[in-house]
Amino acid sequence: SGNLAFRADQSNPAGSTAYTYLEKQFSGGTNHVFTSYWIYIPVEDNYPGEGTLGTTNWKQTWLQGSNTADDDIVIPVFGDLNPYARWFGNNNCIVDNSFGSWNFQKGEWYRLSAYVHGVDSGGELYLSDVTSTGINVLDHQQNIQVLCDPDSMFEKIRINGYGRVTPNSHPMFDDVYIAEGPNAKARIEIGNAADYWSSTKLTVVTPDSWTDNSITARVWEGPFNPGENAYLFVIDADGTVSNGEPVSFSPGAIP
Repeated sequence: SGNLAFRADQSNPAGSTAYTYLEKQFSGGTNHVFTSYWIYIPVEDNYPGEGTLGTTNWKQTWLQGSNTADDDIVIPVFGDLNPYARWFGNNNCIVDNSFGSWNFQKGEWYRLSAYVHGVDSGGELYLSDVTSTGINVLDHQQNIQVLCDPDSMFEKIRINGYGRVTPNSHPMFDDVYIAEGPNAKARIEIGNAADYWSSTKLTVVTPDSWTDNSITARVWEGPFNPGENAYLFVIDADGTVSNGEPVSFSPGAIP
């Protein structure tokens, strides 16, 4: 978070297949994963694969089973130097893996949120980003086939899951949040609008304890500035968003 953002490096020497990523292992595997993060590429940098013979190839987030050739899903793929993205799995079990354009540009921070319920039937795919006008749902598919095998599970997730080796290519990821299990959607967020969907800034609040009567959490200021008014939202396991509760970041306060 903040000045500790993960700066990936796709700039290894020619002929190398090495690249850098963050990886979280799921203990025992899971079928439910929610993740959110902010992402940025400097204007002077290349997209992974830009200028190479193979063109752009960038898997920003990669959910994987036991290997990368099966039980996997990419959220999203960015390719061919076009501002588009799509779901992709090597197992080819996703019913409809294309969701059209995504206005991703160099020199701008973007916040993405993704939820995957990976099963052989009744699955769910959700992806949204934060824009200057609010939250934009890029794709939401329900009751679809996501994985081929009824026993398939995700074993790990990689942030900057794959990027073609490219000179001067350094994608950055910040405020990375990952949750697993049937309650993965349940979370606390702070936005800058009373209506959650109108927020142009969002940060996930990490709960230390959560009961029916109270929530104790630590607040990461994320994109907010001291003294800025904001609103706290509780999202339940079904994805339902509460009304916003006004909060403020006091100058000099410890988040």
